[in-house]
Amino acid sequence: MPFVTIPDRYREGMRALRSLSSEAADELASALASTPPASTVASLRTAVAGSVHSIEAPALLPIMRALVSLAVTSYESQGDSSTFADDVVVAMSQLEEGGAAIPKEEADRLKLRVLKLMECPGLRGTAKVIRLRTDFPNTLCSTKILTDLRPVFGADVGQVPSGAVITHTLKIKYHRGDSGRLRQFYVALDANDLESLTQVLMRARGKASTLQTLLQRTGVADCSTSGGGQV
Repeated sequence: MPFVTIPDRYREGMRALRSLSSEAADELASALASTPPASTVASLRTAVAGSVHSIEAPALLPIMRALVSLAVTSYESQGDSSTFADDVVVAMSQLEEGGAAIPKEEADRLKLRVLKLMECPGLRGTAKVIRLRTDFPNTLCSTKILTDLRPVFGADVGQVPSGAVITHTLKIKYHRGDSGRLRQFYVALDANDLESLTQVLMRARGKASTLQTLLQRTGVADCSTSGGGQV
């Protein structure tokens, strides 16, 4: 069995990559070779789109998604690049009905295509940026604060409440570990907690702004913007 498997969400891009002409694949590799690392798949696609004229726009984004996913896998495996490319070709053959092996001549061509693309600095750099940005036990998916009004009743619940308490519940969704499994938990907040959380967030934004200024002065690219999406 191949080391590489192709999830459903990348199959369209991998099929499109296989069907590219040699000229289109070379044009894409040339664009990726001269493109600096991007922070997201979408921004990498935008960066190369102006230099890639042989691939129609609707096909380029799924191809980039599939390539970045492969590049992340390659980066994490730290294995032999030739073996990795062989595994990719085998995995591509399994996308077709019956999983028939790709003819040798085409398989050799696809292997060289994968090897060439995986070596492109723009692709390798983007994969590393994405992996470094998400290399944590848990990564945030979304947050929401639910605000409620809890009435304070007296002994006679038929009477109008004598008061009310405003409560807040912070809902956090996050991806757990390398599996990416979605989890969530809830935390109760009061007015003081909201103020404290606001101050903490403002301080974090201030520190980020200071570090961004430092990066600009040193000429180091800021690759931290996530864009809210996964690979």
